[in-house]
Amino acid sequence: MKFNTFCIVAGSEACTGGCKWCVAAMTTARSIHRGKAKPVDERVFKMACQMAQQSGLDTARITGKGEPTLFPDQIEQFLRALQPYGFTFVEMQTHGRHLADEDFVSLEDMRKWADLGLTHVCISVVSYKPERNFQHYFAHSQSYDSYFDMAALISKLHRLRINVRLTCIMQKGDIDSAEELVKFMSWAKEVKADQVTILPVNKPEDRERNPRVYDAAMNSLLAAEQLADIRGYVEKHGVPIRTLPWGAKVFDLKGQNLCFNMCLTESPERDDSRQLIFYPPGTLGHDWQRQGAVLYELPAEATEGMELIPVRKRQGGKK
Repeated sequence: MKFNTFCIVAGSEACTGGCKWCVAAMTTARSIHRGKAKPVDERVFKMACQMAQQSGLDTARITGKGEPTLFPDQIEQFLRALQPYGFTFVEMQTHGRHLADEDFVSLEDMRKWADLGLTHVCISVVSYKPERNFQHYFAHSQSYDSYFDMAALISKLHRLRINVRLTCIMQKGDIDSAEELVKFMSWAKEVKADQVTILPVNKPEDRERNPRVYDAAMNSLLAAEQLADIRGYVEKHGVPIRTLPWGAKVFDLKGQNLCFNMCLTESPERDDSRQLIFYPPGTLGHDWQRQGAVLYELPAEATEGMELIPVRKRQGGKK
């Protein structure tokens, strides 16, 4: 079996974001706990890295079922464990808040991550408007009263030699037309994002897993004509430079790197899987939605006595 991406799940389901159609909530929990994180079985993680390399992958992506930056020490552990395998690129997906505020994560953490090989931070957004991003991600929390300064965060990461990719999830009422995409791309240049990925909100196959999230996704879906408008603009004004194995296309759009992607999708190839997924403490899966899509699972008997990892205690940070 050949894989197209290597995903590493860090942390737990704990999250400080408040996405109504949270992609992580649409997928299987596996062994991920709601609060504390499970430790990493080094032997199974080695298996995952070897399988990724056998597929010729040059990128490892640290992601989460919640917000991974609530567990910075585990991120460091993954980065150290990845070093012997020489992945050219190591990415981390986040909503970005704690990197900006330096509350759960310190500047020293970020500097250490960069030294250990973190090359890209992928920040999820829904708009070029700070108030819309705030409303979507943080309005539910009494801890925040505004959105963070994206340009300042990108500048900080750039000083650490880390590139930033803005991952824009397109939803109804925000980036839902070519006109809105033009404004978003202008903002991406203004804040000096290195790359942009756009993808429409998608819905899981199974409503029963999380009806609330499923319904929120349904209410946010772009209409076919809206997607066609956006795609038509990108194809007319962008120069295609790469097609990824699962069908996503990368363009040079007026000097800005842009990937038009889909989430919760599968590779159409007969013996390919879009992703190899490592879940702590030691599960190897290949599909986000299907509980049965497992290649190896550390037996429960082997996990007895493992000490769970709590969310790092919040520091003062920046307000």
